[in-house]
Amino acid sequence: MKCTSCGENNSAGGFCEYCGAKLEGDGITAVEVDVDVDDDSDGEDSEVDFNKPMTGRGLSRGMKLIIRVAVVCALVIPIAVFTINLIAKVSKEQKVSEMNNRFGSEIERDVHVPVDTRIQDRESNPLPDYNALYAQNNDMVGYIRIGNTRVDYPVLQTDNNEYYLGHDFDRQPSEGGAIFADYRNRFEESVLSDNTILYGQNGTTGVYFSELSNYYTTTTGIRDINLSFYKSNPVISFDTLYERMEWKVFACVLVNTQEQHGEVFDYSKRDFANEDEFHNFILGVMDRSVLFTDIDIEYGDKVLTLVTPYYPFSRDIETRVVVFARQVRAGESSSVDTAKATHNSEVLRFTEESRRFGSTWNGRVWNYALYLTSYDSSSSGQNSSMTTVPDLVGRWEVDAWETANQRGLSVDIRYEISSEEMRGKVVRQSHPANAEVAVNTVVEVFVGMGDGSPCRCTVPCAHPVITTPASTRTAELTFSTPQNMTGEYQLDYFVNGRFTETKVFNVSMQRVIRWEVDGAGVRQYALVMLNKSTGNEEWSYAYEVDFNAHPPTIRPTEIMGLAYD
Repeated sequence: MKCTSCGENNSAGGFCEYCGAKLEGDGITAVEVDVDVDDDSDGEDSEVDFNKPMTGRGLSRGMKLIIRVAVVCALVIPIAVFTINLIAKVSKEQKVSEMNNRFGSEIERDVHVPVDTRIQDRESNPLPDYNALYAQNNDMVGYIRIGNTRVDYPVLQTDNNEYYLGHDFDRQPSEGGAIFADYRNRFEESVLSDNTILYGQNGTTGVYFSELSNYYTTTTGIRDINLSFYKSNPVISFDTLYERMEWKVFACVLVNTQEQHGEVFDYSKRDFANEDEFHNFILGVMDRSVLFTDIDIEYGDKVLTLVTPYYPFSRDIETRVVVFARQVRAGESSSVDTAKATHNSEVLRFTEESRRFGSTWNGRVWNYALYLTSYDSSSSGQNSSMTTVPDLVGRWEVDAWETANQRGLSVDIRYEISSEEMRGKVVRQSHPANAEVAVNTVVEVFVGMGDGSPCRCTVPCAHPVITTPASTRTAELTFSTPQNMTGEYQLDYFVNGRFTETKVFNVSMQRVIRWEVDGAGVRQYALVMLNKSTGNEEWSYAYEVDFNAHPPTIRPTEIMGLAYD
């Protein structure tokens, strides 16, 4: 009998031997599917045979097994997908939570000292556009927008800097929290703090203040070198409940929060007692800013400071991107000539940041005479280039030297007997911490030697090993590669002109080469970099080290004749 479903001829009625359709006359009246694959009464094994036709009893065992597998997959796959998504979501939330907790602990340090609260009884007459939002949450003190970003949020303030780290605008628990002002800032109708500080999380979803990091990344070459993000977003809109305001971005700083990684710059001063305090604050910001703009600043200008956590190096080095803007003055245009924006060629970086970028600070280059219009260096008794002395006590010798160098200071390292705990660390310094001195001032730094026995430091420590009067001394050489070099290079090492070893170095991954050397007398140490693709020499540099000095002195020198034999 011919099946009208598949067209095959069957030897008998009942069910089609090929497709399983029920045969009734010459037509199909029903389809019955038997999914019981446990019928092994014929004694055959249950291996799937995809070429075996269905029998008159219904579906073949092979087809039954396929159906069972399909049913199982239909049940298991959605469960597996759900489980994977759930695990990913939990992992993401844990990462965001960890980051937020760190940010919260950092802010807590900012508010450690007790002060009188600045929260006042706010009048319930905000600008009409904000009536509805204020009615939803009367902790609202303003609204912030950055035009070409997703930053478009109400700003809240309560009597602490913790609540809105973990609660949203509706006061519901939230990992992302909300944008909020420092609880000590003032927002009365006619009074605004000199420096208004706003905090926001930097979540993985690109919300809140996550895009602020682009002010930093597009000025350091991590993503591009064209200042594109700043040029697209030179002006910020931040309104209080009572006044519409615009603010011109003038600086962006990567701020360290952990003393073991270098200087912790204090951006949190909210009011300035006098012109000197204001000027010193602005000068400190501009020394550390990765970009310069065409924005002038004067005493009396209001400052807006936006803060978000950002970890460009690793999560063990807790840093923040801090963006500074000043209020557009009455009668002033809000337009900005972004074509005049430039990179800061001499960023004053904290120790770990300086290590990563292979840079040292050679003094202030911001044109404060042009842009800090209320500042008169002669009347303030300051040099044309001033700096502050860092607190070096307790730092390892190499770290102390680098930190002072970043401030534009010269260092005279001396050694003295000390406790074993202070071996290799700075015991005292000639100039007090935070003293303002001229760039290139020599600061005497006294490093502990323990009882004078050989050094067993477990971190970089350049003071000599005291064994005999002609003892071997060590020095660490730092070579910074040119910014235009990328990719892998062959790195050849030479001591007194003689080849010692070859290494492969990827300058795209790391810009600084560190070479720890030891010896006696005067020696020259040279590096030569060859392009791996062409074999051509593209860069070379040499230092002369005098191990007779105490500590060894290091100076750049011309390369002597080099020999590979």
